[in-house]
Order: sequence, then C-alpha cells, then structure tokens
Amino acid sequence: MLLERRELASATTPRAAGLIRLLSSKQGQTALKSCTRESIGKLREKLGEPLGLHEVGGGLLVASSVASARKLEDLEQLAIEHEEDFSWIDRSEAEELVPWLDGSKVRKFTLLPNESFIDPYLLAASYAKESRQHGAVLKTECEVKGLLKIGHQITRVRTREGSISAGCFIDAAGFRGEK
Repeated sequence: MLLERRELASATTPRAAGLIRLLSSKQGQTALKSCTRESIGKLREKLGEPLGLHEVGGGLLVASSVASARKLEDLEQLAIEHEEDFSWIDRSEAEELVPWLDGSKVRKFTLLPNESFIDPYLLAASYAKESRQHGAVLKTECEVKGLLKIGHQITRVRTREGSISAGCFIDAAGFRGEK
C-alpha cells in the first residue's frame, strides 16, 4: 500500500530535472542509480510502452578550480570501481560539443557517455501502474499523521481516516517527510 499526502508525484517528483547521472560520490548512490536504470528498462518491457527515457550521448563536466578538478579525478576512480564509462576530453572537443562554452579558464573536461534523462512524472506514473497490476493499493490525499509502534517496530500508521497496519512500512516521504 502506498499512502500519498496529495496526488501521486505532485510534490518535488515532477519538478525534478530527471537527470540520471550514474556516478555519484555519495555513498551507495552509484549502485542505486544503476539499479534505477535497469528497472526503467524492465518497467518499459513489462508495460509495453515508452517511458520517455532519453539517452543523450553524454554529459559534459568541467572543472575550473583545483578542488573541482580533484572531484573529477575522484569521479574517475568511482567510474573505474563501478566499471562505468568515463572519458577525459580536451578543450577543443568540449567546445565542439558545446559551442557556447569558453573553455579558456577550465582545467579539466570529462564526458560521461551514459548520462540520460527521463520525465519524472511519467516515471512515477509508470511505477504506480505496474504496482497496481501486481496488487498494490495506492491511496492519494491520505496524509500520514503519526506512526504507532511496539518497541522499535512500526506496526501501524495513523491517518485522518484511521490507522492502517502492514507487515512492513517504507518511508519514501523525502526531505518534506516531517510536514
């Protein structure tokens, strides 16, 4: 069961840019994003409809300071660890890819060829459709007001309509979860 305070994907989800950058310096994010890309492919196959995934041929990252150049070098190490594509390119290649770019003050350029983007609202709606096909119940306009627990285990959630029990709860409220 999914409880949504408003309508599905009405908060920050549809406002997100939808960029799927596989490499991230944040712990666990690279693996999570790889799983997301895989799940998008599986979801597209199961639903038999396009999800609006755009594989754009790469994302250009530039470093104009020593500190940001180090971050790109760290990203290269991460790419090696996760067996992801990572390419250093020179200024002329970068300016050819992005004609308005003035690379004269840039220290390093890299191209991440597996970058893509997707319509976040369409993706959320597709996940919901697939979930419903597998028996999930999605309740919108159902704000969680509190959590009821025994010991350290949450056993029920309290809503305006009453309390709801389940064997497992997943809090996917994001940064606005306390509101």
